Formats: sequence, C-alpha cells, structure tokens
Amino acid sequence: MTDLAGETAGGPRGVPGWLLLAAVAANAVALATVGYWIFRARAAFLDANPDWGPVTISRAISDPAVGPAFSLWVSLAAALLAFGVFFNASFYAWTARRLPAPRPGLRITWLVVPPLIIALQSVAGVGMYMLGAYRFPDHHVAHMTGSYLFFVAQALVVLGGTVLSHAVLRDRASLAWLTGQGALREGLVRLRRGFGLACMGLTVLYVFLFKAKNVDLDPLNEEIYLAYTSVEPALIVAFLVFLALFQPDLLALRKRQSS
Repeated sequence: MTDLAGETAGGPRGVPGWLLLAAVAANAVALATVGYWIFRARAAFLDANPDWGPVTISRAISDPAVGPAFSLWVSLAAALLAFGVFFNASFYAWTARRLPAPRPGLRITWLVVPPLIIALQSVAGVGMYMLGAYRFPDHHVAHMTGSYLFFVAQALVVLGGTVLSHAVLRDRASLAWLTGQGALREGLVRLRRGFGLACMGLTVLYVFLFKAKNVDLDPLNEEIYLAYTSVEPALIVAFLVFLALFQPDLLALRKRQSS
C-alpha cells in the first residue's frame, strides 16, 4: 500500500529523517538570521549616524561598519534557504506521486510548481548575495540588480506556495487523505493560502511606494518615504513568516516515517 512513509510497504523509506530535520534547521537558522539582520543593520546605522531619519536597508548597509557583516550572514542565510526550500518544495512533488486519486489539476500543479519554486529560491539567493556584497555608493547598479532579483523571485516563491495551498483546498478528497496520513492540517493550509494572498497585497503596496518615492508628490513626499521604509522590512518579514509556515510539513513527514 502506498503511503507517505515510503514507496510501498517494506519498500524504500524515501528521504532520510535526519535530512528532513536538517532542512528544517537550515530554514530556521536562515529565517532567524535574515530577520535579525534587516533590523540590526538599520539600528546600527542610526546609532552611528544619529542625524539620519528613517533609512532603507540599502542605505543602512552602505555604512562600512555595517555592510560587511550583513553581507556575510545574509549570504549564508541565502544558501541555507535554498537548501531548506528545496526539501519543502520537493515534498509536494514527492507527495503528488503518492496521492490515490487526485484531481488532474492538483497532480499537475504539485508536479510543476515545486521545481519553479526551487529555481526561484535560488535566484532570490543570488539576489540576497548581490545586494549584500555590492553596496552603495560604489556599486549602485549591481546592488539594485540584486535587490530586484531578491524581491521579485521571493514574491514569486510566495505566489507558488499559495498556488500549492489553493490547489489542495480545491481537492477535498486528496486533502482528506493527506489529513488522514498526518501530512497536512487543513487549518494550516488555509492559513498559508490566506497569508500568501496578504503577502501579494503587501508586495503590490511595496512596489507602489518604491515607485512613488521617486516622484515629486509634495507635500506627501516625506510620508511616502516613511511608509516605504516601514513596508520594506515588513514585506521581508512577511516572506520569512510565509516560508516558516511550511516547516510543519517536513516535521509531519519525519514523524510519519518514524512511526
């Protein structure tokens, strides 16, 4: 009988449990590291430059006392995220082949979207490295390229995860089977879909503010810039929280394999 513990009863056990735990640990360390440094960089910059008001992360890491450490830790986090997200996304493609009688749309979605997520997370990782390694004022173009790569690719990763969640919510029979297997919890899947949609809305707001801050909209210029510097870290945190919401999948699979 096919289940989520392995190919068949008495057959291969699938992904080793220690590797699943390593992926969860990699994700946890990466998410905590990025979350810490996006706020630590701004705080350190303002401590060293008290005359400045709210600053973007890009401006904060332009300080030589802040940028190198930020670059080192965020680059490490990018590598860990690529490793961890690989297993999170692969879980869906791996599971799609074990569903007893899924709707065609669910199987296709769960087979096609995960490879795209893996590729996009790698692109986001390259962007994370570039925006940290190439900083203002000497590497403006390279830094902005890295920033674009990160935000666009990471937003698409979130979109992909939202699509995966929506697809299984539409297939009640498959969702019931996965719930019975202990692989998913419907409430968490709904939370991920709803939070993913919220992330998309916040992304649209971020893009609007990014464009608006470079337009003369006096007397709103200061308010727009302040809003932008607030939404920027909020969006990154939202991306991190969304990725964190997928960690229970790997833990559930680990528990299933060890039972």
